Amino acid sequence: MPQEEKHEEKPRILRPEELEFYDQLRSDPSGESSPQEQPAAPTAQPSQEQPLETAALPPEPDLEPEPEDDAESFIYTFQVGSFQSMERAGGLQQRLYREGFEASINRAFYENEPWYRVIIEVETTPSKIDNFKQRLGEQGIDQPLLRNKRPS
Repeated sequence: MPQEEKHEEKPRILRPEELEFYDQLRSDPSGESSPQEQPAAPTAQPSQEQPLETAALPPEPDLEPEPEDDAESFIYTFQVGSFQSMERAGGLQQRLYREGFEASINRAFYENEPWYRVIIEVETTPSKIDNFKQRLGEQGIDQPLLRNKRPS
């Protein structure tokens, strides 16, 4: 039995003109190609490439984070003082009130002894909380104790 000789053909590399991608680029939005923009028949000579017309690109988005002023605000609860006498807690509350802070007093017990905690709640964004703490620092409250932070 005679054997057939197998001729393996080398895979042919497509030229850019033979790719459908270019036809799709040249077609109008309705999907039909205009006759002027049909790809030329393949020639043996290299053709001069004409620059492609491109549509204007949309502006690049800002890579900078958006200002946090538009960020979600929270209600922060700070303990700014704790005293064994109601008079001292009330004095701090009044002083803070004169400076524009709204403070309240909560009573708690530790080993059956009453303690009076001065509490301030403020609604603000994370970017503005440092300004608030700085204002408290001007009143001699350098390390307010954050008791709670919840979405407003």
